[in-house]
Amino acid sequence: MSGGGDASRADPPVSVAAAGADWPWPPRGGRLLPLLEVVGVYAWFHLCVWVVLPAVDRKLGPPVALAVLALLVLLSHRTHGDSAARVGFRRDTFLPCLRAAALVCGPFALFLLLLGVVYGPSRTWLGWLLSCLKYPLWGLYQQWIFQGFAHNRLLEATGRPRLAAFGAALLFALAHLPNPHLTIACCFGGALFSLLYGKYRNLPAIALWHGIVGASFLHVAPRWLMPTLKIGPGAWP
Repeated sequence: MSGGGDASRADPPVSVAAAGADWPWPPRGGRLLPLLEVVGVYAWFHLCVWVVLPAVDRKLGPPVALAVLALLVLLSHRTHGDSAARVGFRRDTFLPCLRAAALVCGPFALFLLLLGVVYGPSRTWLGWLLSCLKYPLWGLYQQWIFQGFAHNRLLEATGRPRLAAFGAALLFALAHLPNPHLTIACCFGGALFSLLYGKYRNLPAIALWHGIVGASFLHVAPRWLMPTLKIGPGAWP
């Protein structure tokens, strides 16, 4: 990711409510390149989930696959001259985005906690607390891939902010197949996060709520609501 750019690519000072206007249109590299980048990265992701990881060492395979995925995304950022702020690593919109996400994610997380009180946590309350501290880091990685990369490349390819937002949400949902519970949850969650990202362009704030909700599903929500968070062949009963 680059730190500079000319005046036509300057980062907005606070909000990015009209995100499409923040990119040169048509994009300098053409509309096809960013679309091909999304296809390539997600082809690698699904190849890893369905073919590579089931056949390799469980301890070594996932870190290597995630590292290669990160390198592909970093290469895309480099190619397009993305700054950190453009991708979503910024401070100026953190609190507004955090408050906006809390309006939806807060009540939903509280609902999951109440289910845990009524039915008993699916794991442990201590595990939930520790996961709330760690899960946002995993959420940040996911949001970087799905929003900072895919959302932005789809925006460049289409020039339509809403189409790019829901396209990223759909990709996020499909990445969790064949787990039906998780796929449905990620479809709605992905749509919310995409809309928030399109307006505030702030990955850390979105990742924080992603982590809290994810930790609540994993450690507190009853098993009948979210039997497993596994994806790929391991998600089959």
